[in-house]
Amino acid sequence: MISSILSGIKLSGEIAGVKGTFEYQKEKEDLYDNLKELLNHGEDTLIMIDELTVLLNSFMESDTINGKKNAEFFLNWLGSFRQVSGSKIRWIFCSSIGIDNFTSQYGLSYTFNDVNPYSIGAFKREKAKELLLELAKSDKIELSDEVIEYKLDKLGWLLPYFIQILFFKFYHLVKVEDREIAIETVDEAYNLLISEKHLNTWEERLKEYNELEIFARELLKRLSNNKEGESRSVLFSFLNAKINDEDRTDSILSNLLNMLQNDGYLIEEELKYSFRSPLLRDFWFKRFVK
Repeated sequence: MISSILSGIKLSGEIAGVKGTFEYQKEKEDLYDNLKELLNHGEDTLIMIDELTVLLNSFMESDTINGKKNAEFFLNWLGSFRQVSGSKIRWIFCSSIGIDNFTSQYGLSYTFNDVNPYSIGAFKREKAKELLLELAKSDKIELSDEVIEYKLDKLGWLLPYFIQILFFKFYHLVKVEDREIAIETVDEAYNLLISEKHLNTWEERLKEYNELEIFARELLKRLSNNKEGESRSVLFSFLNAKINDEDRTDSILSNLLNMLQNDGYLIEEELKYSFRSPLLRDFWFKRFVK
């Protein structure tokens, strides 16, 4: 865990030519002061922290008693840098797991309410076509417009990662197993893809939902059976049959629908909730229902 790792080592850093070393096990205030000496708020500086939610969850996992307190201190500590008047330091916080989900779940939203969210969404169709054509060109295969359009229709939600993994599965079938460049091969690649490990992270990250994990899995299993999606009232009845407490069910469902939308599992359209990605829905159905 990150806390135990940091407690046993010294961290060294260099920013704008200024070097410094500090130990995490020292008092947190000392750590803040030491790092503050490395930062020049008068100089244009960009600091990016990747997978912030993973780091925050590691605080919770490594110390079941003080985990929330440590996470709260860390978020407030970061916030104190952002509040320096006239600072030219800019911060980018990245995470494949929703940061807002974490702060909301633990009542820490106030520590991050000055940070503007920016979601990196899916490609538009033309950009997705360009990516497929470039992938095909780099691997020296020719894709017809029919095959390209069919691939994009199969995916629905055009995340670059989804486009790439379907292409590489298709490429393997064509180049290694000598399949024809055809719609039938796209279907074969798709079916292989939802049967293998490439989408496992979507299942694994539900562990970060903690006590809500079991209900999140129940909702996703239910919705993987229905391409058209279901209304909130139907989902409420479904969950309440398991919980048997309307107030608790309402709270859990509200939190889950918000979290699952933030993390890209679900989308709400015309008052119905459904999987945002057909690929993810089919993976879920094959792995957990079929």
